[in-house]
Amino acid sequence: MAINAGTIKRPGISVADAIIAASALSVNASVVTNDPHFSDMGVEVTGYPG
Repeated sequence: MAINAGTIKRPGISVADAIIAASALSVNASVVTNDPHFSDMGVEVTGYPG
C-alpha cells in the first residue's frame, strides 16, 4: 500500500491522504469527502452535504 501511495502522491497532498487514496483504489471504492485532491489522484469521490 505504501508503494502505491508513494506513486500517486502529489505535492500539497499529505501522506495520509495518499494512503487513503491508494487503499480506495485497491478495492475500487470511492472516498466520501469534499476534498478535491482525491480526484487528482484518480480516486472516485462521493461528496457529502455540509
